Amino acid sequence: MEKCEHYPEFRILSQHAIKTEQDMAAAKGFRTVFKAPAAINWFPGHMNSARNAMKAQLNSVDVIIEVRDARIPWSSANPVLDGIGSHKPRLVVLNKSDLANSNMKERVEYRFDEQNMDCMFTSVIKGKHIRNILQWCTEHGKSQFQSTAGTVVMVVGVPNVGKSSMINAFRSISTSLKLSKGKKKAVVGPTPGVTLRTDIIKVNETPAIYVMDTPGVMLPNIPSPSVGLKLALTGAIKDEIVGEELIADYMLFLLNQMNSTQYVKALGLSGPTDDI
Repeated sequence: MEKCEHYPEFRILSQHAIKTEQDMAAAKGFRTVFKAPAAINWFPGHMNSARNAMKAQLNSVDVIIEVRDARIPWSSANPVLDGIGSHKPRLVVLNKSDLANSNMKERVEYRFDEQNMDCMFTSVIKGKHIRNILQWCTEHGKSQFQSTAGTVVMVVGVPNVGKSSMINAFRSISTSLKLSKGKKKAVVGPTPGVTLRTDIIKVNETPAIYVMDTPGVMLPNIPSPSVGLKLALTGAIKDEIVGEELIADYMLFLLNQMNSTQYVKALGLSGPTDDI
C-alpha cells in the first residue's frame, strides 16, 4: 500500500487551508494520510481502439469538446486526449456542476484562463448551459471549414462523465422537431464503459451540427493512487476494479478531512468514525 496525499480537489483550497484541515482532523484522531494501492489502472482493449479511431477521424472534425467531472476538474482530465486534435478549437465542459462545490467555480475558471483554455460549467441532467455549449461549437467551427455539411463536434473524455447524456441534451433542444423526438440517441448508463464505439449523431438542423460520440478513454497508466481513487469515487472507474470497500473508505477519509460529518445522522451512528 502507498501513502495517498490528501489533495482537496473537490474544493480547491489554499495550502494554508489544507494544513488547517489536516491539523483539525488529526486533533480529532482522524487519519491525515490515506493508504492506497500502489497502482490503480483500467484500460480495456476497446479504449485503445477508440483512441486510434479518434485520431483517424480528426480531419473531419471542426471542434472538440472535452467533458470532465466538475467535482474533480484536474483528475478527470486525460493527457492522452490532449494530443488528439491539439490544433483544433477545444472547449472543456465541466459536467455535474450541481454535485460540485459552488465555491470552487471561480478558482477553476481562473486556472483555465491562465492556461488560455475555454471552459464551461454545466449540469446536463438539469439542462444548464446546453445552448451556450452549442453556440460555442457553432462560433468556433466557422473558421475550420472541414465539413461542408455543418459543424462536426468530437466529444471526448474519461468514462462516465456525461458525454452521451450531453449529446442527448443537445438533441432535446434541437431546432428540428424530427431531431428532438428522433429515435437515434447516444447510449447512456450509470456505470463507465457503456459507449463502446464511435457514433455520429445530428443534433441540430439550423445551423447544422453533428456530434461524434466517442467511448470514454482512461489513461493507460493513472499517475497516482489519489487520482485513481478520485476517478473511482466519482464513477469513472468500475467499482470492482478498485473494490467497493476501498472506495467507501476513501470517501469516509475525505469527509472527515473536510469536517463534513453529516454521514453520522444519515447512517444513525453515535458519532464520527474513522473506521469503515
